Order: sequence, then C-alpha cells, then structure tokens
Amino acid sequence: MRVAMIGKYPLESTRLAGGVQAAFSYLVGELCLMGDLDVHIVTIDYTMTHHDQPMQADGITLHLLPGLPRLEFIRNYRTYQTQLNETLARIQPDVVHAQDATQDAYVALRSGYPTVITIHGVRREDSKYIGGFVRRIRNRVHSVLIERRNVRQTQHLIAISHYVTEYFAATLRPETNVYHIPNAIHRRFFELEHAGDGCTVLFAGRLIRRKRPLDLVKAFACVVQSKPDAQLRIAGDDRGDA
Repeated sequence: MRVAMIGKYPLESTRLAGGVQAAFSYLVGELCLMGDLDVHIVTIDYTMTHHDQPMQADGITLHLLPGLPRLEFIRNYRTYQTQLNETLARIQPDVVHAQDATQDAYVALRSGYPTVITIHGVRREDSKYIGGFVRRIRNRVHSVLIERRNVRQTQHLIAISHYVTEYFAATLRPETNVYHIPNAIHRRFFELEHAGDGCTVLFAGRLIRRKRPLDLVKAFACVVQSKPDAQLRIAGDDRGDA
C-alpha cells in the first residue's frame, strides 16, 4: 500500500516544533518499519521557491513543496491545491493522510484521493489564547470556513482523544468513520529504565497559555500539602504566545 502523508513534517529530526510534529514524526518512523507500506511525505518548505526532486531518507520519500504566496487563504488555497494535485499524481497513493483539520486536510479532501484526517487540536479553542485581535479573528474565520468544513466532509477521521469527537459531535456526519487512536510515541520512551522515587511529576510540553502550566503549578501546590517530598519538573519551549 502506498500512503501519502501531508502536513508540517520536521525537516530536521532533532528539532520538533510542537506536539503535532512530534506525533507526525513518530508515526512515520513506525510506519516505515512495516514492510508492506510505501510511505511518502508531502510538506511545505518555506525556504524553497520552486519544486525540487523527491528525496529518499530513512525509508520514506520526501516531497518538498515551495512556500505559498501571500493571501493564499483568500485565493481558496488554489496554489497549494495545484501543487498538491501535481505531486499526488506522481505518487499515485492508495490513501492520503492529512495531519490536522487545517489547510493540509482542506486540499487533501479536494484532491479526489481517499483521505483520512487526524485532528490534533481544535483551532477555535486555540484561538482564544492567541495574542492580537487580528490574529484571533483570522483563526476564528479559519475555524468556521476550513476546520469545520473538513470535519463535515471527511469520511474517515482519526481522533487522538474522545474530546475531539465530543467537541465536533454536531458537525460530524452520522456516516463518518471515526477511529480513536492516541498519538504515536517513539519506542525509545518505552526503553527507559524506571529511576524515579514515585514522588516526581514531569510536565513536558510547550510553556504557553494554551497548555495551562499555571493550572498545573496551582494544582501541585495542593499535592505537596499531603506529600511534602513531591517534586514538579517542567521542561519545554517557552517561545510563542499561544
């Protein structure tokens, strides 16, 4: 089976920008171990200005698309659609897998190939934590016109938690096939030896308002009242305002 996976794929395996890229990368790594899958990745590289030849790396074929022009949203992603259609015509996938219900899923669903989308987050909810009035409005509009349309149109949806299906319950069609599959985790995490004392809690994630680390700190203050030797360790990138 030939699979074309579309989304923000990390071009450097040691630099993962957020949880979606991490889950995407880990999933691809495991799929490549399945001998009967031919895995192709289609992602945008905004440093490029023209199409390049596909690259073979670590068991996958990587297709880099050039950056999109300004106002691509207003153009109904016409440039992105053309680039993707041309790339998929060369790949001839059996199935297309788009990461997140954003523009990647939007063009994938319109490509004409069997498509499944994975929802990693809810754009409308994320927009509440974005700084700047214009950016918040832009994300709200994107949620209404793109995200919810994708959820309505897809026949196959992967939800990483039941929160997703509960949130979009009124939008999903009854005939939509929903698969509850948690995000992929790199196998090296299962190989770690247990060295904790049972009193340490680790938060690993971006230190942004959307992740609500302050709520964790407040909750942990209640924990130490009954378990004074408990420790909270926080590790993550603090760049960004969302």
